[in-house]
Amino acid sequence: MSAISTVKSECSPLNLAAAEPAELVFFTTLMISAPREKVFSLWTEPSRMAQWRMPEGFTVHTCEMDMRTGGNYRLVMRSPNSIKHTLKGRFLEVSGPDRLVFTDNWEELPIDWHLINPNAKHVPAREAVNIVTFEDLAGITLLKVRTVFESVALHREMVKRDMHESWCAILKRLADRF
Repeated sequence: MSAISTVKSECSPLNLAAAEPAELVFFTTLMISAPREKVFSLWTEPSRMAQWRMPEGFTVHTCEMDMRTGGNYRLVMRSPNSIKHTLKGRFLEVSGPDRLVFTDNWEELPIDWHLINPNAKHVPAREAVNIVTFEDLAGITLLKVRTVFESVALHREMVKRDMHESWCAILKRLADRF
């Protein structure tokens, strides 16, 4: 039996903050049948994150995390056809077990992931900021993930790539750890 019950899983942008237009945000909320400290540890311990934070069919080969505000992370994955995908970022806020804020940076992903203009000679790094909150509801965790993109064009590109649906599947894999 899955430990996840979906309270709200928006697989399209949802405007929850006036400062963030709907065209820049993905938002997902999940209930996980586990204490927030345990859920938080799945986000903050490299060996545990390597078990769930990858797209379907991928495997994680390296998960490095400097788990502090200002620290970096690097996640090296292999696709089903053995292509290396490196996702990296930095932690903007680590306030455990309540909140994590971190970037996802795609500059080391394969060239087709250098979004908007993959044929440009110089492709600027594209980033999103993830705000993850962990709310304790008497032993159950209300997990909220908000991803904010730097531009409407980047958001639209990620919609085309089904990024939000991928996040939903990744979070279900996280919840299945309990």
